[in-house]
Amino acid sequence: MHNLDMERHVLFDGIDSSLFRPLASPNASLYGLGLWALYKRLIKNQLDGDECTPREARTVISKELLYQAQLGKTHWESEGDDVESEFGDQDDASRIYGRLRDCGWLREMDDAGYRRIVYIPRLPSEILTAFSRIGERESIEIGAVCQGVLNHLVSIRTDPENNAALLSIAAKSSRDFHRELTSIAASVRDIHCMMNEDADNRRRFSLFFNKFLNEVMLQDFHTINTSDNPYRYRTKITKCVDDILFENRLIDQLSEATASRRRIELEVASRDVKADLSDIKQVFTGIDDLMNRIQEYNSVMSRRTADSIRYSLNVSNDIGEKLMSSIESVAKSKASTLPSPSQIKRHVGPDNTYKPIVKRPPPEPTRQKRAAKPLAQIAFSRAYDDYLTRRRINPERIYRYLKQQMAGRPLITTDDMTIGGLEDLITFTQMRDLINDAPSTDSELYILTKYFEVRPISDRYTSNEYIEAPTLQIRRRIAELPEAL
Repeated sequence: MHNLDMERHVLFDGIDSSLFRPLASPNASLYGLGLWALYKRLIKNQLDGDECTPREARTVISKELLYQAQLGKTHWESEGDDVESEFGDQDDASRIYGRLRDCGWLREMDDAGYRRIVYIPRLPSEILTAFSRIGERESIEIGAVCQGVLNHLVSIRTDPENNAALLSIAAKSSRDFHRELTSIAASVRDIHCMMNEDADNRRRFSLFFNKFLNEVMLQDFHTINTSDNPYRYRTKITKCVDDILFENRLIDQLSEATASRRRIELEVASRDVKADLSDIKQVFTGIDDLMNRIQEYNSVMSRRTADSIRYSLNVSNDIGEKLMSSIESVAKSKASTLPSPSQIKRHVGPDNTYKPIVKRPPPEPTRQKRAAKPLAQIAFSRAYDDYLTRRRINPERIYRYLKQQMAGRPLITTDDMTIGGLEDLITFTQMRDLINDAPSTDSELYILTKYFEVRPISDRYTSNEYIEAPTLQIRRRIAELPEAL
């Protein structure tokens, strides 16, 4: 991602244009066979090393051509006077080898002991490797990649100096994961486009079941919609990246370790570290767009295929024969005018015309009939609400009651207090919450502990017409009580 922006290069800069001449010639398939055979021998397998003699290279090409000739897939065509004059007297394997060598796919050099060897240069090797990956459709383990990225980030955050090298590995894994997900979305879009352009239901069914379901949904997409899907790790990964990005100490340690390991300037290392972290975050925050796009194409293609299947089941099997019979009857008719379609007595098939979807009319509003509550239930609800209101803790009410009962005295007991009604009874019971300064600092009653101290008196009980409880001692903590709280 960020590397492309930093390099600012044109796509094909540095690639020799003659490299693609064999692949654009009339014998492109034969050059491709020879090139692929040498790639398997020198790059992919490397059973005998990554180099060989020119004679051995021609032998490898000749064996591949012989195998393909048995399948009827080899036929050399003329490529023009300049090519034919240079390789005209040689066999097909020598022609292919010489043309690939002259165009840059192969390179010869002198080795020790007057031995001449041939190998595939770096740039053609990378191009062939990319083609190989496209053809083999190697899929990555989504869950393992996401879990590996998370583990690397956790290790980096724990010990940035010793684990700085893991950042580039995590960034590369994230980019590979993004390419895999983008490739799946592109494959689904291609299949959707081919199904739109093809009017043959048979080919549509083949594209949907063979290409889409078998190659994409069952081989690629199922690795995402499982228990190892990336959504399990996305939140943790983005949070870990944010923790590293917003902590300057970690960034400085990562930059210094990266600069020391790669032997680059500290400023360049810091820019690379931040770019890698930004890439990781961008990949895992952009999952929704790609997943929604895949699901949208999936829904459209599934619905269209289901409609085609229903249409195929409803159409008569012999509708083609009926149409041909009607056309032949019209063609053989000697009448000067053709009969009107309204006079046809027998239809060629059942009615299968398109029926538009009619929007359902909005529901009409209806008046709700609510039954009146019984008067007894209403009275009970009001009485209960009034009871709850009276039972609510009210520090002001307790303060007024205690001030009234003390009447300027510094110390009283519950034996000296009177209860004149329900309000006083509720206040008397709530006053017991002040025993031993029990209210916490965030309690409504805590303010009362500044004015009164309530302590129990052992082995004594207060008894009146309303209550019987242990006797309490109430002492005033200040000389003069204010009028109100």
